[in-house]
Amino acid sequence: MRRTHSRRLTAASSALLALPLMSLATPASAYPVSAVPGPSGPVAVETAPVEATEQKVGVEGVDRGALAALREEGGPAIKPELLSPETKVDTFDLVGVTWPEVVGERTEDVQVQVRVRESGGWTEWEALDVEDGGPTPGSEEYERSRKIVATEPLLTLGADAVQVRLDSPDGQAPSGVELALVDGGQGAALAGREALDADPSASASASVMASASTSSTRPTIISRAQWGADESMARTASQNRTVTAMTIHHTASSNAYTSAAGAMAQLRSIYSYHTKTQGWSDIGYNFVVDKFGNIYEGRRGSITSNPVGAHASGFNTSTMGISALGNYEAARPSSAMVESISKVVAWRLGGQGLDVTGRTTLTSAGGSSRFRKGTQATLPRVFGHGDVGYTACPGVYLNGQLSTIRAKAAAYVKSTSAPAPPPAPAPAPPAPAPVPVPVGVPLVGDWDGSGGAQLGWYRDGWVSLRMGPQQTVSYRYGRAGDVPVVGDW
Repeated sequence: MRRTHSRRLTAASSALLALPLMSLATPASAYPVSAVPGPSGPVAVETAPVEATEQKVGVEGVDRGALAALREEGGPAIKPELLSPETKVDTFDLVGVTWPEVVGERTEDVQVQVRVRESGGWTEWEALDVEDGGPTPGSEEYERSRKIVATEPLLTLGADAVQVRLDSPDGQAPSGVELALVDGGQGAALAGREALDADPSASASASVMASASTSSTRPTIISRAQWGADESMARTASQNRTVTAMTIHHTASSNAYTSAAGAMAQLRSIYSYHTKTQGWSDIGYNFVVDKFGNIYEGRRGSITSNPVGAHASGFNTSTMGISALGNYEAARPSSAMVESISKVVAWRLGGQGLDVTGRTTLTSAGGSSRFRKGTQATLPRVFGHGDVGYTACPGVYLNGQLSTIRAKAAAYVKSTSAPAPPPAPAPAPPAPAPVPVPVGVPLVGDWDGSGGAQLGWYRDGWVSLRMGPQQTVSYRYGRAGDVPVVGDW
């Protein structure tokens, strides 16, 4: 959910922030998907909530040593409003920057950059935009969260040190700046990954996850309980009356996770940051899809109901948000990810009989949207976050796959909604074998004493009498060559 086109931002390249958003009309063929194999064996799931831990580090002033190093790298004219020293902390896998909202204090043009130390080495500076999504303006969730300004998070792979820099065009830094550092916790699934690889029977299979449904189009979904969500952190969200469109996002985070268990840890970090740090009711997205194609339940109740998310500010109502785990401004989405996003779209929209390749009209609630409050916007039923917000989300490479996602979703809808052929008619019971008709001299008489005439035949000393529709009785009487005579005996 980035506004800037790239999160890579060195001290000498701040002009990148002025790049225009890429056109969403770029043909999908320009941005092919990548082939990412899934982890071998079944997906390990959590059996209990996993606690995410959070550290807060205050930032104020400009550290002289850090400034000297920064100027040596980028030039003597550099003068940030805030610059922290390289700060060693407990291990974390998510960092965000926050400050209190102060009436009259302008912070929309503040540029925030962080870098972290991973595996003993420092990353490049990363630009973090102020959150462009968020709860619907006027909602209880919005009022609770609006007192804090927060950047979008940066996910890492077990960093143990951090440094932050703030620049402002008017030379005024916001007050009360803090670093929020979150560790999503290893949990049983991540800690037991080696045992799982050795003994796949030790884990639940993905095929038995939250997939039971009356709808034949529901894909397999890893539930909140299975990715270790701590439900004590969530509040009840309001419900959409209808869902007529899907908003596609990316988390703009690390693409380097190597297992579903690692993806779950990142998901827990995002959940903690959205709820504990930003004050949202729950994780902002309704669903999250990782690069292996695993689908995760995001906001509570998204499998069985229509909770309003906090993914697109003015366009949360009547939509659901699907976020791709990773940064797809920097990497191509995998074919498995594209397939799974398409399946969610087919299930959630196609299951209502909606044309997933069509368009719909939504009314903006304002907020950080491109559209003023009350404006009606006609959009594709499957659209990118950048279509309604000042952001490049879901990244140039995933944007390039939106038409493919619509087409694949339509194909899934067609394959699951086509009427089944009528059952073949049951074979008719075999007709009874005809009773052979004797050949000979016809005989008509009252053979059974009923007072009526019955038919019979005589031939070569054999009398055959028709006793019913399906019965003939034959017996020996006379000799070959005899001539039968019938009377009222």
